[in-house]
Amino acid sequence: MGFQKQLVGMTQVEVFVIERAVCPDEGIPMTWQFYFLSDGHLARRVQVGSPATMLLQQLPVLIDVDEVEPRPVFEKKPLDWEEDVQLYSQFLDRKVSWGSAGLC
Repeated sequence: MGFQKQLVGMTQVEVFVIERAVCPDEGIPMTWQFYFLSDGHLARRVQVGSPATMLLQQLPVLIDVDEVEPRPVFEKKPLDWEEDVQLYSQFLDRKVSWGSAGLC
């Protein structure tokens, strides 16, 4: 439904409105309207045809968009698997298992 103005407490804010309608094969269709602040807080919810309305009374502290940090760069280190006891052991274990697998 787009952007609209809404009063939250004593402050007029811009909200984004989404309408959701559920139309079952049998029974009464239901429609809701959701009003969201710019940071995603729910400011108002209305079930069309219902006397009850959820309304935000006080403006929350709006969440700022976090600054994206660059990904860390790790330098490549040479892998000396013949000198590393654990890696050499794993190599030997795989070598033995491949040799006994009976591959042609």
